[in-house]
Amino acid sequence: MKVQIPEATQIIINRICVEAGAHLIDLIVKGSKAKSFLEIVIDTEVGVTHDLCKAISRSLDEHIETDSFLHSLSGVEVSSPGVDRPLISMWQYKKHTGRELKVFLNAGGTTEGILQSIDTNGISLERKKPKSKKQAENFIPLVFIQFDDIKHSIVQLRWK
Repeated sequence: MKVQIPEATQIIINRICVEAGAHLIDLIVKGSKAKSFLEIVIDTEVGVTHDLCKAISRSLDEHIETDSFLHSLSGVEVSSPGVDRPLISMWQYKKHTGRELKVFLNAGGTTEGILQSIDTNGISLERKKPKSKKQAENFIPLVFIQFDDIKHSIVQLRWK
């Protein structure tokens, strides 16, 4: 279900998130036309707590009667991005320094490695050496990828 969220509503939600110390990552309308709810995805440099989600939700309650879009919803859910959501901002990359990323490139293909550093132009990844001798011949373990070349990146969780 594709629903256009009014700009005035987006501004209200973004202001509430900023005042609470969070970044608004996404707004998604889910459910059916008769029973729709709004998912508000937030993040911070130090992670998202249940109390933060609750505070943002409570702040939105003040606008349910005055904002026709919010009033039309069956509910609102505030949540963190989850591990499968792509990184979209430089501060998110900084937050995940030292973690393994799968980087999807604009030119096609992917590369994986441990995020070593971030600067205004891109990221440095330390990649694992390939096991085959042929692939390892011209292998470069530390690569720099410019943000302009990155389609998106996803944090990879490895269970030991």
